[in-house]
Amino acid sequence: MKHFSFQKLFSHRTRRNTFVQYFLSYFILFSVLLLGFYFILRNQVSDFYFEKLQNQASAGLQKVSEELDNELASINHIQSAINSNVELILFRHENTPWNQYQAFQESG
Repeated sequence: MKHFSFQKLFSHRTRRNTFVQYFLSYFILFSVLLLGFYFILRNQVSDFYFEKLQNQASAGLQKVSEELDNELASINHIQSAINSNVELILFRHENTPWNQYQAFQESG
């Protein structure tokens, strides 16, 4: 009988150890898979975020570029109008009240 109880005890420990080994192996496998999915998801989210951020920055820079182009075109148009205005050219060279009056009338 002692021999039978020893085998029963040994068999119980073996089953417990086998269960612990299976549990640990599946736990480690599940942990590795979970970490892999986490890093894959984090990588995809960060790529999406940086792409979105880059598109927003590019759109903002494009908008600023268009505004600067419009403002420079406006300044160029004003410069051309000033250079082609004879009264302003005369006022620049001759500072007489009449030229001042004519330049003021042309600009207003």
